[in-house]
Amino acid sequence: MNKSLVISIHIIAIITLLFAFRAASSILLPMSIALFAYIVMFPLVDRLYKMHLHKFIVVSILMLIYLLLISIILIAIIYTVDKMINTLPQYAMEYQKLYEKFSKYLAMHLNGDIKLDWLKNINDKISSLLNNITFSIISTLKIIIMAMIYDFFFFLEHKNIVKGVNKVTHSWKLRCLVGISIKQTSKYMRVKLIISSITAILTFVVLKSCSMQNAHTWGILVFFFNFIPVIGSLIITLCISFFAFLQFALASAWGLFSTVCILCILIQFIVGNIVDPKITGSKLNLNPIFVLFSLALWGYVFGIMGMFFAVPTSCFAWNYYRYFKNL
Repeated sequence: MNKSLVISIHIIAIITLLFAFRAASSILLPMSIALFAYIVMFPLVDRLYKMHLHKFIVVSILMLIYLLLISIILIAIIYTVDKMINTLPQYAMEYQKLYEKFSKYLAMHLNGDIKLDWLKNINDKISSLLNNITFSIISTLKIIIMAMIYDFFFFLEHKNIVKGVNKVTHSWKLRCLVGISIKQTSKYMRVKLIISSITAILTFVVLKSCSMQNAHTWGILVFFFNFIPVIGSLIITLCISFFAFLQFALASAWGLFSTVCILCILIQFIVGNIVDPKITGSKLNLNPIFVLFSLALWGYVFGIMGMFFAVPTSCFAWNYYRYFKNL
């Protein structure tokens, strides 16, 4: 069969699958998260089984690690949202004062009525957003519980899964490709963990030095948002800049406000937009443009949750494409 025809068939199949995943995202998302977590933990799972421990001991160890990691993540998220909700009234008061001051300034220097209703209601929008985030945490918790159940069975049937994959992948080259893709995914997560931690620590130090409120909370948010390449760093930088403006504008501390904005932008630009794509691209053999494309693609399919595992998933697809291209 002609190679171009084979590639075209696979592209059409992938596009069809993406639309099917989009339609059934509520059902497939927990399984996709479970499969991604299983692939990330695959080297550890394989090593434990090779130590000839009893199956239930291996599964117990893995589930304890799983629960510990999930608990840390959920506690960090809940703590962060709770802090933001508790400090919202203070930010709302500061925003109201700025709104009144800005309205008086425009009334004095400009003729006619200036409509600022959209600015006045922004506080309600922020409050609504935080409430939606709280509701999303509950929904995410349900998804995580389902993913944990799937992973329990993945861990339990690890040996059978490996045997099944070996039977399906008759070609030695394809079998090696699967192994390489799994290793690349684990490497990617380690790299993202290191980069996100560095970015979060540097941001925390800057905010704490500038006496910005909730510096540790912003540090936690930076850590999570940096798992979403480029877009995540842009969103969190804009949020920090906005709340820094609310805190420092009334006190006319423009020096501190400028310092926070400039240093946060520099940290995100250097670590998030230069070092991150460069290291990620070299580890996974992916072009930075391909990284952005995969981010948009899986974000469309699974929403913000899909963005967290967009790059490794696209890595699998890219390796699969290269394999069939060279047939």
